[in-house]
Amino acid sequence: MSSEENKQKIQEALNTEDAFLSYGTLNDDDVLYLVECLKSNNITKELGLGNNKFGDAGVIALAEFLKGNSTIEKLSIAGNTLGANAFASLAVALKFCSLKSLNLDCTSSCPDDIAPCEYTENAINKFLDYFQGDSLETIVLSSWYMNDRNGEKLISIMQNFTNLKNLNLQYNFFSEEVLAQLQSAASGRSDLNLQL
Repeated sequence: MSSEENKQKIQEALNTEDAFLSYGTLNDDDVLYLVECLKSNNITKELGLGNNKFGDAGVIALAEFLKGNSTIEKLSIAGNTLGANAFASLAVALKFCSLKSLNLDCTSSCPDDIAPCEYTENAINKFLDYFQGDSLETIVLSSWYMNDRNGEKLISIMQNFTNLKNLNLQYNFFSEEVLAQLQSAASGRSDLNLQL
């Protein structure tokens, strides 16, 4: 069950357009409570949930909520420990929501006992395979431990999602060859800011 203190923080934050609940102790139960509160909220446009303690269950519930939501425009869930199912659910939800900005920076999201590349490889593939963010203008995928195997999918995203204006791929592990391919794909779009 969600703690009373976190419930109070959630209620207070949702009284504003910019609800910042980052760097806290929100767990999956708290995110489920947040989702219930958001169902009757038409004020909050930006939701900052980075660096908390929730995982897949919270993100899957949030993704389901986002499918029918037209109010939330910016979402950050950076720095949380999430698996492939959470990223797949979020990627699919992007097709049905009005998000314009999504921050999924993975800095400090991996447990100490799991090597980052091993932890995120499946999540990366699921997210990129299911990605359908037609409304997204900004997406942050920095520190995802992506490598050359992901380059082709990223190029496809840059080419097919023309609303995308900012793509942050910093702190990944691309070879010089793939970096050049990504830059070449971005150069074909004068309206796209690619950060490598």
